[in-house]
Amino acid sequence: MKSKNPVTLVRNILITLYILVVLGFSATARAENVAFPIFIDRDAIEAQAYIGEVAVDVNGQAYLIISETKYFELMANGDLTEFNGARVQVEGIELKHKVGPVLKLQSMDPLPNRNVEKVTPVLVVLGISELPVK
Repeated sequence: MKSKNPVTLVRNILITLYILVVLGFSATARAENVAFPIFIDRDAIEAQAYIGEVAVDVNGQAYLIISETKYFELMANGDLTEFNGARVQVEGIELKHKVGPVLKLQSMDPLPNRNVEKVTPVLVVLGISELPVK
């Protein structure tokens, strides 16, 4: 019976350890995809469920239309174009203030209600499911 070279044994152990680390990282990467990872416990946040129809504009931005006067801009990690025109139930968090890059300079308008820009409320999607057609 031959005895193994200690260098070969150490090399095999290091290769095995490397493979286990890579498998661990890939398993972590395939974990559930959540909109914002800071929301670890869904019960601790104020999530609400809305039912409506999804509409996607030409830029690929999805909107949830609940009624003629109430609608949300949907923000999600995944692609929502597959739900275009479908009646869905969305579980999400309504953002009170939309945060994003400054695209233009704004100044105080001394005459209010002139050139008023309507801001669409944003709904961060935690879960979405298609409902059967009535």
